[in-house]
Amino acid sequence: MKYLGFYNSSQAGEPVDSDSPIEIEGDEFFERLLPTLKEDGEFLGVIDSGGTVLQVAYLSDEDEYWIETPRPDLGGSFGAKFDFDASKALLNSLEAVFPEEGFESFQFQSWK
Repeated sequence: MKYLGFYNSSQAGEPVDSDSPIEIEGDEFFERLLPTLKEDGEFLGVIDSGGTVLQVAYLSDEDEYWIETPRPDLGGSFGAKFDFDASKALLNSLEAVFPEEGFESFQFQSWK
């Protein structure tokens, strides 16, 4: 599945800004980049054909990943924590368009 992608990972080379995403093949992008997220602040993101963003950030204290769909119009995001295997499974199951409210286990969190 093709998406637009962006990332920031010290192990993946030069970061790609979300304002200038690159066209990517989803499964290859996730396989290559998810294992490189090892420090707080490192992330990857994909933008679907409808413009919905799905972001993945590494949480080093918990050795988990926060996956979210940001909703600036609501002042927050829908997200949930996942371990590596669950993160990989979710990313590999993505379709052409992501649900704006995220997936089944996602909860809304205000940015305030």
